[in-house]
Amino acid sequence: MFVAIFSKLPSLSLEDFSVRTAQAWRIGRKGLDDGVILFAFVTERQLRIEVGYGLEDRIPDAIAKRILEEHIAPHLREGHVDAGFEAGVLAILAAAEGQPLPGEASPGPPVEPTPSVAVEVPEPQPEPSVIARVFQAISNIAHFQVAGLPVGLAFLVCAFPTLSSPILRLYPIRRRVKQGQPLPKAWLIESGILLWLILSNIQASRRSGGSSYGGSSSSSGGGGRFGGGGASGSW
Repeated sequence: MFVAIFSKLPSLSLEDFSVRTAQAWRIGRKGLDDGVILFAFVTERQLRIEVGYGLEDRIPDAIAKRILEEHIAPHLREGHVDAGFEAGVLAILAAAEGQPLPGEASPGPPVEPTPSVAVEVPEPQPEPSVIARVFQAISNIAHFQVAGLPVGLAFLVCAFPTLSSPILRLYPIRRRVKQGQPLPKAWLIESGILLWLILSNIQASRRSGGSSYGGSSSSSGGGGRFGGGGASGSW
C-alpha cells in the first residue's frame, strides 16, 4: 500500500490522473494485483483510493467510499492530518484482510490469517529490452547533476514537450482544447504529465517488496494492475 500526498492535482480529472498514475506505478504483486494507493491533493482538498484488481472483491467502491468519508475526512477537517491518514491506512488494511472496518462489530468468526507466501529464488533475468534501455537512458539523464544542480531533469522538462509526439497525445490535448485551454498550454500540460508518469514508472520499477497481510512475504513489486476500482472524496 502507498499513500501519495500531492500539493496540487496536476490534471483536470481526479480519476483520470489517479488511475493513470496507479497503472504507471504498478504497486502490488504481479499476478495477485493486491496494491492499494491512497491519494490526497491538498489544494483541492480531494481524496482518492485506487484498488488493484486483486482486492476489488474485498475493497469494493462502497467500502472505499466509507473509508474516505468515515475514517479519513473527519480527521482532516479538524486538522488532524496524521490521525486521518493513520485511520485510513488501518481501515484499508482491515478491509484487505476481510475484517470489519475499525469500530464495527465482527459479523462472525475471525478470518483465518492469510497463508504466508513462500520466498522464491528469482530466475535469471533476460537481457533488457529496447524499451527498458530507453527508460534507463532517460533515468540517467534525469539524475545527471552538475555542482548539485539537477541539470538533467531541467533538460528533460524543457526538451520533452518539444520531442513528444502530438499524435500520441492527440486525444488528451483535444479534450483540453475543448475545455477552453489554448493548444500550446494543453500540449505542455499533457507532455509534462506523460514525462512525470515515465519518471514515476522508472522509480517504481526500482522498488522491491510490498505488503503481505498476515505473514511473511516475498514480492516482486511493480507488477500490480489497476482498472479504476475505488472511490473519490473530499474534506
